[in-house]
Amino acid sequence: MNRAGAYIILSVIFVTGIVAAFFVGISVGSPLSTVVEELIVEEKSERKVPRYAYTAYDRAFYDAAYEGVEPASAQRVKSAIAAHHLVAAKPIATVFETLAKEKPTTVVIVSPNHFDRGRSPAQVSFGTWQTPYGDVETDVEIAKALEKSIAILVHEEAAAPGEHGIGALTPFVARSLPHARIVPLIVHESLTPEDAEAIGRAIATQFPDAIMIASVDMSHNLPQSAAAFHDEVTLRQIAGGGADTINLEIDSNAALRILQSFNETHGTQMWQSLHHGSSMEMGLTDDWRENTSHILGVFIPGEPDEEPFASLHVVGDIMLDRRVRQKMETGGVEYPWKEVTRFLRGAHLRVGNLEGTVNEQQSTHTVNPPFRFVFSPSAVEAMKPYIDVVSLANNHSSDVGTAGLRETRERLDAMGIAWFGGYTESSPRFDATVNGIDLSLIGYHQFQPNVDALEREIQTANDEGRFVVVLPHWGAEYVAKPQPNQRALAQRMIDAGADLIIGGHPHVPQGIELIGDVPIVHSLGNFVFDQEIPSTWNALTLGVIVQRDRVILHLLPVGTRHGQPTPLSDADAAAVRERVADVSDASIQDDVRRGVLTVPYVQ
Repeated sequence: MNRAGAYIILSVIFVTGIVAAFFVGISVGSPLSTVVEELIVEEKSERKVPRYAYTAYDRAFYDAAYEGVEPASAQRVKSAIAAHHLVAAKPIATVFETLAKEKPTTVVIVSPNHFDRGRSPAQVSFGTWQTPYGDVETDVEIAKALEKSIAILVHEEAAAPGEHGIGALTPFVARSLPHARIVPLIVHESLTPEDAEAIGRAIATQFPDAIMIASVDMSHNLPQSAAAFHDEVTLRQIAGGGADTINLEIDSNAALRILQSFNETHGTQMWQSLHHGSSMEMGLTDDWRENTSHILGVFIPGEPDEEPFASLHVVGDIMLDRRVRQKMETGGVEYPWKEVTRFLRGAHLRVGNLEGTVNEQQSTHTVNPPFRFVFSPSAVEAMKPYIDVVSLANNHSSDVGTAGLRETRERLDAMGIAWFGGYTESSPRFDATVNGIDLSLIGYHQFQPNVDALEREIQTANDEGRFVVVLPHWGAEYVAKPQPNQRALAQRMIDAGADLIIGGHPHVPQGIELIGDVPIVHSLGNFVFDQEIPSTWNALTLGVIVQRDRVILHLLPVGTRHGQPTPLSDADAAAVRERVADVSDASIQDDVRRGVLTVPYVQ
C-alpha cells in the first residue's frame, strides 16, 4: 500500500469511526478500532523499513567477477555455502549462477553475527539492501512467520547494519536471482546446536521451496600449513553432513549447523565442492595474520559421505609455573593462549602433556633440580577452552608427591579436563569414540619404567578394536636425534598394538620414523614453557586425521618463547620441518619437509 492510499483509507475509517462511536459507543480495542491501529502500524512500518547498502565495491567489480563464469553442472540444488570475503568474488558468482538454474524466489541467507550486536543469538532483519543492480528486499511475510514459529528467532535490526555476511552477497542475489527476495538470518556462535537444528528444520518444513545459503568464511589468521589441516577437517565435516560434534575453525559453526539441518530435512546432503582456496594462495598477502580460507559449493539430493574420521591436535609440554606464572600475573591467566585461539580450534580432541601439578601451593620458582612445578587452579581452568585431555605420565606430575598427583587428578576431574596416565603407571588410559572412530590414549613415563604394564594396556585397547595412540615421556633432553633406546621401546609398543606414537620430554622436536606403517614422532618439543635455551624456542604440534584405512599427520610448527606459543610463518615453519627431516627416516624426509605424512592403517 502506498502512503496516499493509506491516508485516504485512514481518513475514511477515522470519520466513520467517530460517527459510529458517537451513535453506538465503539471503544478502543473493538474490531473497528483494531483495524485503525493495524493500518497505522502498517503505514509506520512501511515508512521505517530499514535500508542498508554494501558499498565496498562498485558495479564494475561485480561485472568483472562474472566474466567467464559458468554455472556448475549440479542439478536440483537446494542449498550452498558461499564466502563473504570478496577476494573470492568469482567463485561466489559461480555459486549464484548455479543456484540461478533453480529459479528460486526465496533465498534464506544465514550469516555470522560478526560484531556481536543485538540481544538474541538468532536474529532476522526486515531490511532492504541497496546494490549496484537494484534493491534486494526481505520477504517480510516469511520472516515474520519464522519469527512467530521459532522461539529463539527474534526480529532485530541491531546486527544488520554493516553485517557483510549479508551485505556482501546481496549484489550477487540482485544479479543472478533478480526475482528473489531474501530472508536474512544473523546468528551468534552462542546459538546452541539444538536451536540451530530447530531453525534449519523449521525453514525446510514451512517453506519447502526456499533455498538456503550459509554465508561462511573458513579458517582465519593462520599460516597456510595450519589452515590446510583445519580446512581438511572442515571439508570432511561438510561432506559428512554433521557439524554438531565439533567446533570447526570457521567463522560460524551456527550457520553451518542450520544449513545442515535444512539439508537433512530435505534429503539434500550430497556435497559438490566448487572452490577451495585462501587469500595467501591467491597471492593477496604474505602475512598469515591476514589469511582467510574459502570453501564454496552446493548441496544436491543424496546422502552425505558418512566415512568416519577422527581429528586430533596434539601439542607438547605445558608448564604453567615459574616465568609463565609471572607472565600470567601481569598479563592474565589467558596469556599463554592468546596467540593460539584459532590455531587450537577445529579438532575433535586437543591433547597435551601437563608438565606439573595443580594445587594452591606457593610457587618456589625452581630452575635447577629438584624441580617443583605447581600450577594454580585458575591457570589450569584457563587452559580448558583449548585443551581437552592431558597426559600425566611425566617426570613432573609427582613434584609434590603422591598426594599432589592425587590432588591434580581430582582438580582436573572437577574442572572437566580429562587426563590419563601417571608418574609410575600407564593406567588409566583415555578411551573415547570420536566421530565413529574408537580411540585410546595411553601415557608412559620412561624414567619410572613398567614396560610390561604398558604392553598389557596397549594390548587390551588393541584387542578392543581401538586406534591406539601412545604418548611416551622419553629421550634425551635438548637432543634432536632420537636415541636407540627410544626406537627399541617403540618396537615393543608397536608389537603390543600401538598405531601411533607421539613423544615428549626432550624440549626440542626430534626426528620422525616409521616402523612398518606405524609413525613415531619422537618428540614434539615444548608448547607452553619458559626455557631460555634457543633450541627450545621452536616446536612441533601435530594435526592427526584417523580414517578406517589411513592416518594423515600434519606437522604444524609453533614458536614457544616466553611461554606464549605462536604459529610460525610458513617460511619459518619450513625451516623447522627441514631440521626435523634431517634427523628423520630417509624414506619420509620429503613428506616431513612438505609437512604432511600419510600412512596406511589396518586394524
